[in-house]
Parts: sequence; C-alpha cells; structure tokens
Amino acid sequence: MERAFRRRAVARASPKPTSPRPTRAFRRLAVAGAAQRHVDEAAAWTAKEAWRERRSWERVLSRRERRELEDATARILDSPLQLEEANSELDPRDWLSPQLLHDFQGIRGELLRGRGFALIRNVPVDLCKEQKAVVGLLLGRSFGQLRPQNKHGHLLGHVQDLGLNPMDPSVRIYATKAAQPPHTDSADIVGLLCCQPAIEGGLTSFASSVSIFRELEAECPRLATLLTQPFFVDRKGEVPEGQAPFYELAIYHRTPREGRMVCICDRSFITAAQRWDEVPRLTAEQELALDALEAKATSDHLRVDMMLEPGDFQLLHSHQTLHFRSEFRDDPEKPRHLLRLWMCPADGIELPPPFARRYGTIEVGRRGGLPCKRHTVPLEAC
Repeated sequence: MERAFRRRAVARASPKPTSPRPTRAFRRLAVAGAAQRHVDEAAAWTAKEAWRERRSWERVLSRRERRELEDATARILDSPLQLEEANSELDPRDWLSPQLLHDFQGIRGELLRGRGFALIRNVPVDLCKEQKAVVGLLLGRSFGQLRPQNKHGHLLGHVQDLGLNPMDPSVRIYATKAAQPPHTDSADIVGLLCCQPAIEGGLTSFASSVSIFRELEAECPRLATLLTQPFFVDRKGEVPEGQAPFYELAIYHRTPREGRMVCICDRSFITAAQRWDEVPRLTAEQELALDALEAKATSDHLRVDMMLEPGDFQLLHSHQTLHFRSEFRDDPEKPRHLLRLWMCPADGIELPPPFARRYGTIEVGRRGGLPCKRHTVPLEAC
C-alpha cells in the first residue's frame, strides 16, 4: 500500500506546464446561471448582512425553557440511561417539550439549508460536571446523532488548553491555547457550548465558505481553481484500519445533484502531511491559495466575531462555514472551557463521494466523526 502511495506522490510532484483546472467533477457541476447560484444563496453572506439579521439566528431560552432543560437533566441522571449510549438511549422526544423541539427543528433547517449558523443563549451551565455533560448531550441529540470526535470515541468534547505543543504535527490545536486557523470539523454540524470564557482572548469567529469562494473566483480565479484540486491531508494518528496516515482531498466541491458548494478544510492537517516522505511538497501557488483562503475568511468584510459567554451554544454547518478562534490566556482558577458536539442529522444535505475519505461514508444520518472502538463521554478534558 505504501509503495502505491509513493508512486502516486512522485507522479503528483512532477511539474505540470499547464494552468490549474478544476477537477472534472467540479467543472461538470459548476454550471453558470441563476439556478446554480440560487441553491447557495442563503449560505452566501457578509458580516454586515449576518449582523443585520441577528434576530433571525439568535434564540434566547426563556426561564421556563431553561428550567425545562434543568428538569430533564435531573430526570436523566436519576434514570438508568447510559450516557455512552446516548445515540440509542437518549431520545430528546422523551425529555423535552414538543414546542422546544419544534423550535430546534426550525434552527436545524436554517443550519442545513439556510444561512448555516445559529446561536442559542441562556443554556444552563452553572452545574456540576455530570449535569453539564447531560445538557450538552441532550442539546446535541436534538440536532442529530452524535459522532465521535477522536480515536477515543468522545461523543462530548472538551475544548480546553491541556498544555500541549501546537507545533507538534500530531497535536490537535483545540487542546492548546494557540489560535486556530479557519477550518471545518468532521461532522455535518458542530456545536460549541460555552461553560467558561478565557480571561483574555479566545474570540470565536466564522465566515461563509460560499462567499469566500465567490470572492476568490472573481478576484483571483487561478488560486480559486487550485482550491478545487486535491491537497494531501494528515490524519494526525487517527487512521482507519487499512488506510494510510494521510489522504488526498480538495477543499471546495459541488454536491452531485443540487450542485451545492461545500467546503472541507483544515490547513494544520495539510501542513502536518508534509512530514511524510511520500507526500510531495506544497507548491508556492498552493501556499498562496491557502493564504488567500485564510485572508478572505479572516477579513473584516466576511468575518463574524462572537465572544461566547457562559450559556451560549453556537451551531455551525461545517460544509458551508469556516470557523476559527484567537489565542487566549486563562485564569488559573477558571480556565476557558467549551463543550463540543459533532452532530449528524437525518435530513442533512448530500455530500460528494470524495468526502468519504475523511468521513468514512457519505450516507446521510450515519456519516462523520473519527474511527474508534467504542463511544465514551468524558466529564472533563483528557
């Protein structure tokens, strides 16, 4: 297998005199016209447009709804339910009111086929570890099946500085205090529930990946085209059985039937893949394309900033947004702490076949997450 990867890598490393062209699948589906742009229109926004529509994506839980979550949490902890079996045993319909679930369903619809982001505020988090874990799981299950976030099978992630070295190519940056570059997570929907902000920094930001590509395509089409061609991506030690520790995947794709533009990207994983001898070096133009992508994502024009406060639950559609965060400094007594959920809804959008290289499968309702032997629900960062 490694020999085959080496032959392919050498072939890809050979200089090509022709200009970059989109992959055949991308070119076939990138049909000009109003119909193709219409399918992406709701997910193509600027920062100004997003803030102007704040009332439509920000949902503040009432006192009654907050108590409803607290009461449901208490009943779940009193039940024999196993948190590790949340996908099969924790059905939100058994614990939450139809009205609240109906509201969550509306938010999910906007995430998947609308603007691609939402914020739910006033979630109870002034709780013990077990209670916070249940609140997180219950919210996550209201939006889909929970997907494991690492090789340990964590259905509930803890975004916290563990003192790890962000320059180590095997380290996932969320476990450090370093700034994270614009990226997507390996699930349809990612949710971040703030339990404790940092004493300084830790700003959470995101941008429309659709708007980013449209602007790059208009201003520097050659670099935009490079983003539709494969990059080598590291698996950072989370390798499915029988697979190589890296794979090839373009950043921008179009879905097979609707022609919807979708994005999958984490530059730190692309950079980490450079440690393998079988992987060709990034070209100067590829580096420029990645720089241009980051510059657009972090620009004042497209970037939406949120300093999440305790009880804020931010939701993002990974396929049409890029998110990132600034470096932070902790209070030694109260370190920054966010709970992370990866969710796979039963009504998610279709994905192009190449996504299976990262997701394992592109089957709606079963995709996303990372390979693991069993599911676990840690109560603290580990």
